[in-house]
Amino acid sequence: MSLLSLAIGAGIAIALAGIVALIFATFSVAVPENKTAVILHFGKVSQVREKPGLLWLAARRMPWCEIKMISRARDYRAYDDIHSNDEAGTYVRVDAWVELRVVDPVKSLFAVGNLNDALRSVTYDAVAAALGARTFAEIVQNDAAIAASISSVIAKAAAPWGVEIEAFWLKNIHVRTELEDQLTQAIAARLELAKARLEEEGRLRIEDLEAQTQLDVAEKLAHAKGQYPEKVGAAYQKLGNHPEVLDAYQTLLRLGTYDASRTVVFDGFASNDVRAMDAAMMEVVPQPVSRG
Repeated sequence: MSLLSLAIGAGIAIALAGIVALIFATFSVAVPENKTAVILHFGKVSQVREKPGLLWLAARRMPWCEIKMISRARDYRAYDDIHSNDEAGTYVRVDAWVELRVVDPVKSLFAVGNLNDALRSVTYDAVAAALGARTFAEIVQNDAAIAASISSVIAKAAAPWGVEIEAFWLKNIHVRTELEDQLTQAIAARLELAKARLEEEGRLRIEDLEAQTQLDVAEKLAHAKGQYPEKVGAAYQKLGNHPEVLDAYQTLLRLGTYDASRTVVFDGFASNDVRAMDAAMMEVVPQPVSRG
C-alpha cells in the first residue's frame, strides 16, 4: 500500500468523523445538571428529559420542534418596596424574599402564562392582605408568624404551577419618616421610664437591705452582750469551787488595774510584817555577782 493511499484513507476517516460529529451536534441536545429538557412538537409536549447528558433529537432543526430548559435548582425572587397599609391605615413599606423550586416543569410552562409575573402578583396581594389585617405593632412584633402565613398563601397559589415555595421572609419594615420619628421618641421615653423605675426599685432594695443588715447586727450585738455576763457568772461559779485559784485570779485582776509605767506596787505584806510604806523606803542592797 502506497503512502498516498494511506493519506487518502486517513483524510476520508477524518472527514467522516467530522461529518458524524456535526450531525450529532446538530441533532442532539445537552441536558445540564439540575435542569429538565421539555421537547415540544407543534406546541405540545413530545418528550421530557431530566437525566443529564446528551439527548438525540432527530427533529431538532425542524421548525415545529422547540426545546425548553427548565431549572430544578433552588431559585429566589426578591421584591423590594411593597407598599401597603396596616389595619389603622398607616402606610407600611416592606421587602419580601421568596425561595422556590420548580418541581413540575411541564406545569410551570403550561399552567401559567408568565410564571414570574404571576408569582410577583400573588406575593404582592398576599403581603398586602396580611399587613392590612394587623396593626403596625403586631406587624413588627410578629413578623415571623406573618411571614409563615403569607408563605402558605403563596405556596397554595403556586402549587398548580408546578412550583414549590421553600421559604419566605419579610425584611426592612418601614413607615413614613414622621411616624418613624414618633415611634423612636415613644420608644426612647419608654426606655427612660423603665430605667428610672429600675433605678428607684434598686435604691429602695438597697435601703431595705441596709436596714435589715443593721437590724441583724444590732440583734447579734445585743445577744453577745447578754451572753457576756452569763458566761462570766458561770466562770466565777466554777472558780468558787477552787478558792486558791479564785484568790489568785482576783489578785491578778486587781494588779492589772495599776498603770505599770507609773506605779510601784508593794503588795503581799501582812499586818504584823513591815508596812508597805516602810518597804518602799528600804534601801536595796545589790547582790554580788558570782563570776565563778
